[in-house]
Amino acid sequence: MAQVKPINKKKMSGPKLAALIVTIAILLGLVVSLIAGSGILVRAQDGASSENFDVNASMMSYFVNATYQNWYQQNYYYIYLGYINFNANKPLNEQYTDASKTQTYYDYFIEASKTTVSTYLKYCEAALADKTEGFDYSKLEKDAEQYAKDSLKSLKETAKANKMDVDTYIRQYFGEYVNQSDLKKALVIEKIASDYYTVVYDRFFESMKEEDKVTFFEENLSSFVSAEYLAYTLSSLKTVTYPVAEDYVGGAESKAYKAAIAGKTPAQIQAAKIDPADYEGGAESAAYKKALKTAEENLAANKQSMETDKALIEKLAAATTAEEFKRILLDAKYEENFKSAYDTAIKNFTDDQKETAKAALEAFKADMKQKIIDAVIAGDKDVYTEEELTAAKDKTGWDKAVMTIPAAVITKLNTVITNATKTSSYTLGSVLGQKLFGGVKGQFDIDYKDHEDENGTNAAKDEHWMANGLEMNIENIKISEVIIKASIAEKQAEIDKETDADKKKALEDAKKTLEDSLKELAKDLEEAEKKLAEVEKTGYYSYSAYFVVEAAHRDETVLRDVGHILFKVEENHSDSHTHEEVYYKTFEEAETAAKALLEQIKGTAVNGAVEKEVFESFGGDTHDSNVFYEDVNKGDMVKEFEDWLFAATTKGEVGVVKTEYGWHVMWYGGETEAAWHKAAHEGATSEDLSDWFEDLDYEVTFNNDIFATIFG
Repeated sequence: MAQVKPINKKKMSGPKLAALIVTIAILLGLVVSLIAGSGILVRAQDGASSENFDVNASMMSYFVNATYQNWYQQNYYYIYLGYINFNANKPLNEQYTDASKTQTYYDYFIEASKTTVSTYLKYCEAALADKTEGFDYSKLEKDAEQYAKDSLKSLKETAKANKMDVDTYIRQYFGEYVNQSDLKKALVIEKIASDYYTVVYDRFFESMKEEDKVTFFEENLSSFVSAEYLAYTLSSLKTVTYPVAEDYVGGAESKAYKAAIAGKTPAQIQAAKIDPADYEGGAESAAYKKALKTAEENLAANKQSMETDKALIEKLAAATTAEEFKRILLDAKYEENFKSAYDTAIKNFTDDQKETAKAALEAFKADMKQKIIDAVIAGDKDVYTEEELTAAKDKTGWDKAVMTIPAAVITKLNTVITNATKTSSYTLGSVLGQKLFGGVKGQFDIDYKDHEDENGTNAAKDEHWMANGLEMNIENIKISEVIIKASIAEKQAEIDKETDADKKKALEDAKKTLEDSLKELAKDLEEAEKKLAEVEKTGYYSYSAYFVVEAAHRDETVLRDVGHILFKVEENHSDSHTHEEVYYKTFEEAETAAKALLEQIKGTAVNGAVEKEVFESFGGDTHDSNVFYEDVNKGDMVKEFEDWLFAATTKGEVGVVKTEYGWHVMWYGGETEAAWHKAAHEGATSEDLSDWFEDLDYEVTFNNDIFATIFG
């Protein structure tokens, strides 16, 4: 067997070997650089994972940046106005979500994203494990893939419209390491979770028993029961502070003198003529005498205003109807609001013109009073006819200025009525709350267990009462103390039972917050009792009159379905609208078109009713994104729209309505259920779904090391 000779290796010189090593290092560096720049290394890292689903770092970048983008868009208006202290151009880890600087925005968005991704993965796991008859996970997955495909197509179109390639567009909004493939995977997970949430919600909703809805209502009265009432309060004009003679020592040693010169230079003291000799000391001090005189004058002012205000409150408390209450209040507020409107109307007049105007003012004010009050009660905006307003355009001076006064007074008095009209949710934590809601549990056949010692009766619609504000305030504080003490005891009981350290800490923090509130209440009570003790000496007062418009009730309004086809009016629109965006220049044009369509639709009626599908077939040109609205409650739509809807009597009924948007061809879809009942059904469903989700036993883990890279 021939012997294989070894290859003859030539020895490489030192300089050549070093050069080769350097060359190899440079090439390796270039390769690593190219790989890193492509994002491959980042995308190869885990971001989050559950048993059957993985989210890589690139996908996590999408979720974090989407969380940020959505938050910013939702809060942009508040950021712009300064209500939220946030600067998009400043590093997130240098800005805080709270004044105490306990959490940076960077941490906030990371934690919010982790919560979102954890929720998604748990829903995906639950969907994959779901063996319920009729449920098909593969269809859910297929629909999600189609959704992701359509979303990417839409992104490409948006990117093209912005003159960008889609990859650049994606990186700009969702992070430099996100590519189309990973974005698609993230969208699939997002869609599966969203659709499965709907599946589970619908299951709970459809299987909900009537007794469960009622139980949810009973346990959440504050969300369902409310009362409406009128309230008006008058209180002291002046703050009365009596001086203490002992505080006025005298001369340069006087506290009053020292206070007078505090922060002033010698030149300022001299200019103000502050002389120690003026501070004689004790009851003989000029400063003391001046302070005493001010206190006595303020006391006299309070006593004088108290008699006037008390008389008005008693008149309001004697009202037997809501309208009477409002008229008494408007009559009392008319003078000052008329003067305010009058001063605005003539502010550009010369002094001579103002004198001339004043001569006519009293008669005009008296003549307009009843008309203006009637207009406010009726909800009108003005007291002039269209002809009078047209004729006023040619007037000058006082004649023209006076035309603006009634509308201005109506606006101001409307504000008075709006501020006096209150809606209160269920609470027994105050004297007023007890009056409004004291018997609400009995009203709905619920065992009355809490606040039994304060059990009252529902105030009748014509019932009224009056109370001294200071006494009411003290009573409210005492009631709040009882409630908070009970809450502290409950928290302590929970703390004693809890074994989990984190949960125990959270409960202790909550208890500490309650204890701090209790300390603040103690201070408030001391101050209120002090004021009450001095009420005769100071003339402090606060009187309130109330009138119950509608006592404690749940919303029994039966919801209704409705369809509409809107002929939109845009009087100042440009001619650049496409054919699909036909707008009408005038309400008259829209009216003609709407009524013509109405006649066509009426022609399809069977026994006076139009089928929903038939009405929908005419709705291709509507200027609203929705043709149909389900479960409409009063207050959901504009007044004219609702007036027609809640006056309709027959399902399939059609008609036309004019609103500020244009003319609507209307279709009535019939009644559904009481508003409170639907809300209870939805609330109970959400509660059951939340409990179900909390019981899901799927672990989700995160690679926290990637966040600084993908969201730094």
